[in-house]
Amino acid sequence: MSAEHYERAKKLGEKEAHARLQKNESPYLPVLDDILEGVTIDARVSLGLVDVPLDRIVGTATAGRTSAFAANFMPLLGEGTEFATKWGHLYDSMASDGLREPPILLEYLNRFYVVEGNKRVSVSKFLGGLTVEATVTRYVPRRSDEKENRIYYEFLQFYGATRVNFLWFEEVGRFPQLALHFGYQPGAEWKQDDVQDLRAAYYRWAEVYRQITGATQVLPPADAMLLYLDFFRKESLVKSTKTELKENISKLRKEFAARAANPSLSMMPQEESGWKLTDLFKSTPTQVKAAFLYDSSVSDSGWDYAHEMGRQHLEEVFGDRVQTAIREHIPPHKAVEAVQALMEEGYDTFFLTSPIYMYAISNLAIDNPKLRFLVCSPYTVYANIRSYYLRMFEVKYLLGMIAGAVTRDGRVGYVADYPIRGTLASINAFTLGVQAVNPDAEVFLTWSCLKDDTPGDFFIREGITTICNRDLSAPSSGSRHFGLYQMEGLDQINLAMPLWNWGILYESLVNSILRGQWNELTDGAQTLNYWWGLSSGAIDIALSRNVPPGTKNIVGAVRDQLQANRFNPFRGPIYDQEGQLRSDVSDMLPPRDVNNMDFLCRGIIGHIPVRDELKPEAQPIVSFLGLEDVITPASLSYGRIRHEQYLREHAHEIEARLRAQGEEARADQVREQARRISAGEDPT
Repeated sequence: MSAEHYERAKKLGEKEAHARLQKNESPYLPVLDDILEGVTIDARVSLGLVDVPLDRIVGTATAGRTSAFAANFMPLLGEGTEFATKWGHLYDSMASDGLREPPILLEYLNRFYVVEGNKRVSVSKFLGGLTVEATVTRYVPRRSDEKENRIYYEFLQFYGATRVNFLWFEEVGRFPQLALHFGYQPGAEWKQDDVQDLRAAYYRWAEVYRQITGATQVLPPADAMLLYLDFFRKESLVKSTKTELKENISKLRKEFAARAANPSLSMMPQEESGWKLTDLFKSTPTQVKAAFLYDSSVSDSGWDYAHEMGRQHLEEVFGDRVQTAIREHIPPHKAVEAVQALMEEGYDTFFLTSPIYMYAISNLAIDNPKLRFLVCSPYTVYANIRSYYLRMFEVKYLLGMIAGAVTRDGRVGYVADYPIRGTLASINAFTLGVQAVNPDAEVFLTWSCLKDDTPGDFFIREGITTICNRDLSAPSSGSRHFGLYQMEGLDQINLAMPLWNWGILYESLVNSILRGQWNELTDGAQTLNYWWGLSSGAIDIALSRNVPPGTKNIVGAVRDQLQANRFNPFRGPIYDQEGQLRSDVSDMLPPRDVNNMDFLCRGIIGHIPVRDELKPEAQPIVSFLGLEDVITPASLSYGRIRHEQYLREHAHEIEARLRAQGEEARADQVREQARRISAGEDPT
């Protein structure tokens, strides 16, 4: 019987080897010694006896036995060899009595390599086991910015909290996301019951997932499971039967394909195509019923007011061909209820004007694929939801040029809103614009969402008078602190401001629906992001008469180049705060890299705040679109260090200025901060 089983195992090995050779890949087991060549190992940690997933055992530690096995650990040597005889005897023993002696493995990047016991692993895999008990030593590589290394260090944190080693994700940030789905902060120790729930749920879920997707699997099971959790949450994963899982997973087939594919990016309005014969057979609506959801109100929020102007533009342009409705003060947990009520009224297109709605309506979008859902967000992760945003960094570059030209002391203030994707591109573009006309100038960065400080206090302390503040002001707000301006005492001199014209974008999107071209940019199997700039007319810049004529001419010339797509602010060289080259002189950052920018440019004094520094009302949007999954601890701390250096050098000057302005309390605060920094204490 053992000879028969060896023959079957050998055929599996030969099939795997042939398939690998067809793809110009090695047919044999990978060798850890070869993989580690040139890699710095910071630690070797004995894990003792560990239950190891068999699918994570991928190779051998040394080259000695590698050619005896195909890459799937099935044997390749002939049936009459001593190797085949030993394999057969081991099969008989393990089939009747189980594994008696654990193999010895090395773990590197959560993959396991056999030091001793290759045949034991081979037979275990042939028997269809899920795990094997083994003695394991972990090789920990030196931390780096490489993607796989960052994922591994997230895994180490997750393993320390759970002792789970059967999961691996293909993208940064997914181990922390899984912890949050189960109700734990990343790094917090899990209860054993939750670990067991995850183990049982994962293997049950993966079995159903493989049955449904088969050879067409586009996402690894763990990554697909995390996507499933976005829609059906932990309770469904843990408690659903296989039949229920099958039904839910089937709904997500397009979403799996979308997550695996590169998103489609629309950088400018789609040109109207000429009439074609196939247009005779298009189903085109006679009217679009579009609803707009606002998380605040058009009178209290400059953001919502700008979108409301876009909605009114639709009505003016299309007349009876478009019917619109608005719903104000809709928090995310009320979004589904609001949309369902609008659906009952016949609305078929939904403009959700805040990123926080994306996850809230994800299930609704899947269940209603014939309706159109668009979220105002720098990106989307779902096939059934499109996102739309504007390349505001182009205008910020122009504002930076003006600021660099008019600053009197080489110092410019910048107020950012939320530390989310897309924001850093605007901050960095502004800084590059400042440096284009004033190479030695510095940009002092602060955030409107901090709970322990306000931009006004910050700029007073620093004595900064050239300021780029919020883009928009609410109609009901009496504040003039938006756009780019200079302060002369209590007087504000307005210089320039961004112009948002969402109506241009809304008009183009509704036109594509009415012309029957809505689905021409994508077949529904990938995500679609609209990301338009100056060339679309949806954004622009307004200059006041206070901008010097020479500066106005230069800015106008650069604006024309941006509008014609002949210039991009992010053509290298670009250095980050630590002096690391992020883009070479001959390179231009691709659009997705710009949108997902995770660093601050050289010349910026400030840092990217983490969640605990934010006001409570700012934390939800950062949870959805934050940068914590792509920011290293070094980049978080460097801006603080640079700011402390500046305060140490200029504390007396800042304190004197504040006292002269009668700001005694703030002056005392600056003096105390400087004392703490000098003493090596925490300045906060």
